[in-house]
Amino acid sequence: MRILVIGGTRFMGRGLVHKFLKNGHDVFIMTRGLTQHPFKHDVRHVLCDRFNSEAFKYELINLKKEINTEVVFDAVVDFLSFNGQHSQDFIDVFSDSGSIGHFIHISTGSVYAVGERYHDGLILEKDFQNQLAKPWRNNIESWNYGLGKREAEHVLEKAWNDFGFPETRIRIPIVEGPYDHTLRSWKYQLWLQSGKPIDLPDGGGFKFTHVFSEDVIDAISSIIKIGSPLYGNAFNLAQEEQPSLKNYLIEMAKTIGVEPKFKNISLDKYWSPLEKNKVFSKSKAWQPYASWLKRDSCLSIEKAKKYLSWKPTPMNDALQKTCLWFDSKQNLFQKPSSEPWLS
Repeated sequence: MRILVIGGTRFMGRGLVHKFLKNGHDVFIMTRGLTQHPFKHDVRHVLCDRFNSEAFKYELINLKKEINTEVVFDAVVDFLSFNGQHSQDFIDVFSDSGSIGHFIHISTGSVYAVGERYHDGLILEKDFQNQLAKPWRNNIESWNYGLGKREAEHVLEKAWNDFGFPETRIRIPIVEGPYDHTLRSWKYQLWLQSGKPIDLPDGGGFKFTHVFSEDVIDAISSIIKIGSPLYGNAFNLAQEEQPSLKNYLIEMAKTIGVEPKFKNISLDKYWSPLEKNKVFSKSKAWQPYASWLKRDSCLSIEKAKKYLSWKPTPMNDALQKTCLWFDSKQNLFQKPSSEPWLS
């Protein structure tokens, strides 16, 4: 198979490309080249800025001409689509029938967060259709992120309905695992290891779901293998467990063999202009696992389990693999200078 991965050098993309290469596929990656990739000459690396529409389409058109086969790519996995224009740019080049086998869009649980909630249960794929909520005045950057990903999905969904564009979308919450460059879970791990009390916004009682990076890779592989029956569908991926932040950190503490200490604080502290390092923002160095919407946020994964024959790694196993990796010599990341317990 000939496969294109848009954004394939970090974290999940890195693991996915390694798996494709191991299975003998012909792999292309498309990135800005800001991060050195570990694949040497085993992949075709196309340098391109996804945020420059004309340059992006130009490179795709050149690839299409160069490969010059009826099916240019058997599969495309897009980690870097953040708005409707990004999706449309790809569709503009590959709208002709059959030129790609399967387009897999990596979306986010944030597409639900920006919508109205009409129930308190697990979030279902159909909840994507709920009308938009009011923008979050205190966190407009995260609002724009969820809104942009939602618009990217709408463009793909319309292309499927209008002319059968072969797309499938997966919606994921916070991802954890080895090579996680966001360092979010590692910061909690370091916080626990420091012996300092960990902030629990509003007591850390709201429930959430994460997902293990290797499970996302397995789901993508299953989608490609199953193929056309999944066109036009979206799937939630998440861990089976639905812990509160406090219970999650208790489990992490068990994994690394420390006794956790906690400090209950008001979630409003993270909005205070006097606590600039603790504002929940995608541009800040510290992003707490805080339910700043003050509600549970757990994805239903029944559809993925049924149609993808997919089963997530137990949370304890995923935590062990993640924590052990960050404590190992394989972890080449520098310890973060922004230690949340010193803020």
